[in-house]
Amino acid sequence: ILNMTVGGGESRRVRCLGDSACGSGRGDFARAVALINVAQICESVGYQAFRQSALVSLADISIGYIRDLGRSACFHANSSGRTESNVNDVIRALKELIVL
Repeated sequence: ILNMTVGGGESRRVRCLGDSACGSGRGDFARAVALINVAQICESVGYQAFRQSALVSLADISIGYIRDLGRSACFHANSSGRTESNVNDVIRALKELIVL
């Protein structure tokens, strides 16, 4: 939960649990964590205000990216005959997603 200026200038706490922007279902916790993390990143690079819709969009992008990273790491582990991913699988996945 962060205190930030959202939308038209009103200052309020950014929170997700139970908020309509979070959606429903088993992904509520992941969405809540992603919203908080994205808000913290935006604040750390100097943003003092943002629209809730932009925050939700960035959170969705980060969730999708992490999901793709996990799938790729799992693929590399399975390709190597293992059932669990290790650091090398994650590094290969990051290279595949053009981060490293």
